Order: sequence, then structure tokens, then C-alpha cells
Amino acid sequence: MKKIISVVLTILLMLTCVVKGISAEEHPRLWAQAAAEDAQKLCITTPAFLNSVQDYAAPITRGQFAELAVSFVAAQYGFEAPNTDFIEEYFCNCLDPNGKHYVWTDFVYLGENRTMSPEWVIILNEYYRPFSDVTGQTNREFLIRAAALMGLVKGRSNGTYDPNGTITRQEAAVILTRIYERCGGQLGGEALAYPDQDEIGAWALPSVKTVTALGVMNGKSDGGFQPVAAYTVEQSIVTFDRLFAPVQALLPPLYIGADGQAGLPDWVAKLPDDLLVFQQKTDLYTLVCVGHESGSPSGGILEPVGDTLYIISPKGGYKSVTLPHAPNRESITWNQNTEQLFYTVTAYDVNVQKSKDYKYVFNVKDMSVVLLGEKKTASQ
Repeated sequence: MKKIISVVLTILLMLTCVVKGISAEEHPRLWAQAAAEDAQKLCITTPAFLNSVQDYAAPITRGQFAELAVSFVAAQYGFEAPNTDFIEEYFCNCLDPNGKHYVWTDFVYLGENRTMSPEWVIILNEYYRPFSDVTGQTNREFLIRAAALMGLVKGRSNGTYDPNGTITRQEAAVILTRIYERCGGQLGGEALAYPDQDEIGAWALPSVKTVTALGVMNGKSDGGFQPVAAYTVEQSIVTFDRLFAPVQALLPPLYIGADGQAGLPDWVAKLPDDLLVFQQKTDLYTLVCVGHESGSPSGGILEPVGDTLYIISPKGGYKSVTLPHAPNRESITWNQNTEQLFYTVTAYDVNVQKSKDYKYVFNVKDMSVVLLGEKKTASQ
């Protein structure tokens, strides 16, 4: 009996070693860690994408790559994710691959004088179907369709996209340079020195030259490019991170002001004075606090108070934070050196039946709103 138990334990130990040997890479490996952290800070990789990754060393799927591509473009403009705001702003302000404006009525006709909102999200969700195998309502399928409409990815010859298929290194080079071109770049590069360059397809050669010249993709450990080798998740994240700066230098802003320079989104310019609570321009962003009128018209105490703070990139994209206890104009102060916005709000605390002054600070660097303290004021 003891021998049987000993044999069983030995087998279990061997199986454990085998499982550990083939375990998934749950985190980027050392060589990719810095770029992966940077990609996350830049919002190239979103929480939704990262939560879906089970093995960073595994081949990336075509669906995952399309999702990264759209997130990459959203991040370029300054959006925190390829959300509704990005989708609407992009398709309302950017040109299609043929250099024409996107027109939503090209995809659906609702009748005279009928509209829908948000129009481009609805188009992508319900009407635009470029691939026969990407017809569902998942976030990834939505982003695959968005990537196709943006001209970032293409399907297979049989009309499918093959979202679960993998991507080779030369296919990745082609998609990366397609994104580069859509954002204002041009194909280029010198003659290649890879020992296996003759194995690179003629259709991919210009793209491989371009990503090599940009330093976005390099050779493998043997010095070759290995064009038909599978491209992994961590390699994809690293190359999107490397591509960020070259694209950022070329990308035109979503909005151009009257002076020909980057401008603010149209919705900011159209804000009535009673809704624009605060605005502060810096070299890296513009802060805009948008709110509503608070008080009683009959009591004559109407004043604008801010609900939402927007951090607007020079490229036109924006991130937003909902403020606790909406401040009025007079309560807001800005510290340029520390990049912090301070405000104080008087609010009634039902628990103690007293009004209190709540002092908050918004930190631009980490997008946090912190309660600094509270002070009891007048009794009720």
C-alpha cells in the first residue's frame, strides 16, 4: 500500500512540474515590462483588454489586435478608451480612407428629418457589418467593426475577419504601418539587412522596411525577421508603445482653431456662459469644468456649479471626472506648479443636521479627487 501511495505522489509531483513548465505568462516578461507599463499609462491598453489577456506570451488574435489598434488611435487623441465620446468625435471629424467625410446616412436611411444619437455607436452596433463572422454585440466585435470603418484592418478574401485567427510578424507590420499612414505617416525605410529578408512577402516588404526604420519592430534573437512567425500579445503591446511617439508627432488635431492651431472641441466653444464654470489652458492640456445652474429662480440665487471636469488634450480628445459636491466659480483655485485644482463646497449633512465646508483637490496627474477635510459651519 505504501508503495502505491508513493507512486501516486510521485506522479502527481511530476504532473505539477509539467503544468508549471507550460503555465501561461500572466504578466509581461521582463523584456516587455517597461513598455507594457508605459502602454497602460498612455491608455493604449485599456482595463477591458488587459482583463481579457490570459497569456502574454501567446499568439495574439486578430480580434485582440484590432481592439489594440482602435485603443491606440483613441489614446493618440487623448481619450482614455475607445468609448462613445471617441467614436462620435472620430467619425464626425476625421476623413475616411478615401479622404472623404464619414456620412452616417450612407449606412442607414431613417426617413426625412429623422436623427439618432449617438449616431456612430448605433451604426457600428446595428447597421455596419463588414464581415460575416463579426455580427455580435460584444465590445470586441464592436471595435473590430470600428477598426474596419477607420481603415485600420481588413478581412479575409472570403468575407470573414477571422477574429480568433492569429497574426504573423509580417501581417503585424502591415497593420501597424496602415495605422501609421492613416495617422499622417508615410511608408519608407532603407534596404533591409535581415538574413531571411527573401522570405518576406512582396506585399509586406514596404511595411517591414517602415517599421524597421521607425524602430517599432526589430529582428529576433537569431538576427532574422521571421516574417511568418506568430506575433504575441506582449510583442503587440510593445510595438504599439514604440509607435506612439512617431504617430503623435504627425497626427493632426481633431479641431483647428481660427488661428490655424489646435483648438478645443466644438461642444466647448458652444457652451453657454452659465454652464462653463471654469477653464484653464496649459501647454499639455486644457481643463474645463462644466455644470448646471443651481438654486431657485424665485429666490434670485441662480449660479453655475460644476458637475464634470474635462481634461482636453491638444489633439482634441478628452478624459472626464465627475466631481463630488459640485463647486461654483468662486470656490475654484488652480495651482499650476502642482497641477492641482482646489475647491470648497458648503453642503448640508443630514446625519448631524449641520452644514459643512468640504475642501477637495483634483490631481491632474492621476485623475484623482481627494477630500482634504471638512469644517462644520452654521447650524440648521
